[in-house]
Amino acid sequence: MTANADLTEENPTETGLSAEDQTESGSTVTMASAKWGALLLDVATLTRQGGGRRANSDAMLSRPAFGLFAVADGVSTLPGAAETSRRCLTYLSLGLEGAENPTSESVGTAIKGINGRLFAESRSQRSNVKGGPGAMGAGMGACTLAGMLLKPDSALDFTVFHVGDAEVWINLDGDVARVTEPQQVQRPSTRDPSKMVTRLAAAMGAKPTVSPIVQQFDASSSGAAVICTDGIAGATELAADPWFSSATSNDVFEERLMSYIQDSQMDDASVVALRWRPATA
Repeated sequence: MTANADLTEENPTETGLSAEDQTESGSTVTMASAKWGALLLDVATLTRQGGGRRANSDAMLSRPAFGLFAVADGVSTLPGAAETSRRCLTYLSLGLEGAENPTSESVGTAIKGINGRLFAESRSQRSNVKGGPGAMGAGMGACTLAGMLLKPDSALDFTVFHVGDAEVWINLDGDVARVTEPQQVQRPSTRDPSKMVTRLAAAMGAKPTVSPIVQQFDASSSGAAVICTDGIAGATELAADPWFSSATSNDVFEERLMSYIQDSQMDDASVVALRWRPATA
């Protein structure tokens, strides 16, 4: 994540945070398929460390068996960005996997609880660092979050949630739209007050409380979604890729997925792309 923040303050492998195949460019790509009720899900994931970055501060969660998919983007201007994004998704997995009849309220409550846990852990770490809570490098930092949860026993309903500027795009019958509005504010630049800069207005773990945006959708029997960090510059084109209309095989799409990330970009980039269709199709 390259935007500055306007903010004051489990085992990943077991929760679907690991990936399998790494390309020569340092990108990690996975493909998977699973049944969900009467539907067949195909899921593609990609994460890539930005140029010049010491670590990838993005994290991904892909749990087709539980209908749970998400990305987290660590705020790189704060310490502990990578650790925060990974913990956020680990706690999300523990909190939402297997949830019975999830509602907007219950998903929102779970996210608020995760935020409180991340904030408390960050404060605890800062208090143990030499120099006190304000010491350089203290704490875990913050991350943005976006995801999607399919309702159990309901092939056509799903919940979309986000905090910050991570993105969710929905493709229903060829109609592509971003359904998450970035939680951002415009502030005068500290270097040049005559210029306005974009700052994050919300992030997980940055403050004691957070206000996640949670939405419910009714999908058609065939559709697709793209969940990505702001490092995916071609999200609009990606969400309209022929793969989402079942016109492309998984193998072909896996090779093409890399084309939506610029080779020279500096920001980390992560995406979870999924399509669903009748299992008999």
